[in-house]
Amino acid sequence: MYEKLELKLAGALAENNIPISFSDMLRPLCKEIFADAVIANNMNLHRTEATAIINNILENTCLEDIYEKSRGEKIFVSLIMDETTDQSSLKQCCFTAVVYDENTNKVEHLFLDIVELSSETATVGTTRFDLLAEYITSPPILQALKQIGCKEITFQIGNSDIDPGEYKKEGIKLLLYRFKDSIQEDINKADLVISHAGAGSCLEALDANKPLLVVVNEDLMDNHQLELAEQLQVDGHLYYCTCDTLESTLGAVDFSLLTPFPKPNPSLFVKYLDDVLKVKNGVE
Repeated sequence: MYEKLELKLAGALAENNIPISFSDMLRPLCKEIFADAVIANNMNLHRTEATAIINNILENTCLEDIYEKSRGEKIFVSLIMDETTDQSSLKQCCFTAVVYDENTNKVEHLFLDIVELSSETATVGTTRFDLLAEYITSPPILQALKQIGCKEITFQIGNSDIDPGEYKKEGIKLLLYRFKDSIQEDINKADLVISHAGAGSCLEALDANKPLLVVVNEDLMDNHQLELAEQLQVDGHLYYCTCDTLESTLGAVDFSLLTPFPKPNPSLFVKYLDDVLKVKNGVE
């Protein structure tokens, strides 16, 4: 009985793309609310078990279900992926399928898969980017930053191999820390953001309308960061460089020439879904 409850709860987390870490809160919450319920008091679901249930038990069943549904006539399937918001160095990315059946005019959401991935926040993310951490705190880069008016640097070093702390170097005050629940406040206070080129970090800074210089990690196995940085520079929203060209880039670019990143327009995506799924107004 307890196992059935845990299966259903883990499935609900996956299908609705709720952070797996929520299961750690769900267990004591259920015990508090349903104090007289034997099932709630014996339920032992936590993030590790929930992930194992999703990956090892539910995944194959859901894949078979989606496969069977997609074989029918006038069946349209869209895949959606989204990273969880867990504040940890190990995150999950959830994949769900949206199945539209034109025969019945119904839309169904189905869990597809969940995979672990390294998170990228800012400035170097939770993945290691030791070279950027070393360069930012080196005398040549600090002097280059000082030349453009920098007096203070707040630097999220993530898992990089340098020590956090607060000190002064080359006339610049440095505050180095590993992680915070949110770096939004630091971004809002910044006059300039220097970041690795992860998509989340780029969009977070651009959404705050901050001048942005991204440093591409050339040690990554694929070069997806470079593709994103190149396109955003072509569109005039940021400048990008590598660690080796960071000093020269700081002295050459004019951040006042950057154009604000456009705000998202959800209606465009809704219209796209309406067109693809052939949804009509007034149809039940």
